[in-house]
Amino acid sequence: MPPEEEVLRAVFEPYWDSTLGRATASIFVDDDISVSRLRVLQKNEIVTIFKQQFDSPTRTVHGVLRIAIETVQSICQSHTDSPRDVHACEDPTATDISHAVLRPYTTDDPPIRKAMSKGLARKVLNACEADYFP
Repeated sequence: MPPEEEVLRAVFEPYWDSTLGRATASIFVDDDISVSRLRVLQKNEIVTIFKQQFDSPTRTVHGVLRIAIETVQSICQSHTDSPRDVHACEDPTATDISHAVLRPYTTDDPPIRKAMSKGLARKVLNACEADYFP
C-alpha cells in the first residue's frame, strides 16, 4: 500500500474512554491493527461497515480515527524506546473490501512482529484526526 494512503480505525469499547469522551492509546496496541482504506471506499461507507460489524447491545462505535500510513510509519520508526517498522497490508474481507492491517515489527535483525508499546501507541493516537459521533 502506498505510504501516503489514509486509513480509518473504528473507535469502540474497549478502546473508548467514556469519562474523557475519546479513544484510548490501547487502540493501537496490537500486532495486527485492523483499518479500512479511504482509497477503496468513502468515509461514510466505511463508517456504515464499522457500525454493522461492531455495534451491539454491549458495544458502540463512538467514532473513527484517520491517519496516513506514512505518518504511522514515521512516528514508529523515530520512537526512541521501542521503534517499530510498520507494514501496511491489504486484507479485504467479504464484509469490507477496504479492510487492511497495520503490522508493527521490531527493528531487530531479523525483525519480529510485535505490538507497539503504550507510549508509542499514544503518539500514533495523538497524530490521528478524530471524528467522534454525538
